[in-house]
Amino acid sequence: MSEIIYTKETGIKEIENKVSYSEIYWSFIEQMAIRMNDNKEKYGTHNYRKPLQNKDELLDAALRHLIKIIEPLPEDIETKEQHIAAVSCNLMMFLYQKNMYDTIK
Repeated sequence: MSEIIYTKETGIKEIENKVSYSEIYWSFIEQMAIRMNDNKEKYGTHNYRKPLQNKDELLDAALRHLIKIIEPLPEDIETKEQHIAAVSCNLMMFLYQKNMYDTIK
């Protein structure tokens, strides 16, 4: 264990074994938040936290958006960025459902 030296000029904060968020691209997280906010009217707030009968439907939804990224249609009104946010939100909701409600993890 290293010795901690305190001075008047500097403070100290323990960071060993702590999760670092410095690698997170926050604009990406913001796009997910925008997607979730845009769908509040349709699904309600925190709807994804309620148990789903078939959480695999979230994977199907993510795949549909992924296909729209890979093979865009000219008449599609959503941008690639919006589809990427949708994929991410669907995967986040799937993981939430799996972690909260699966008896076998």
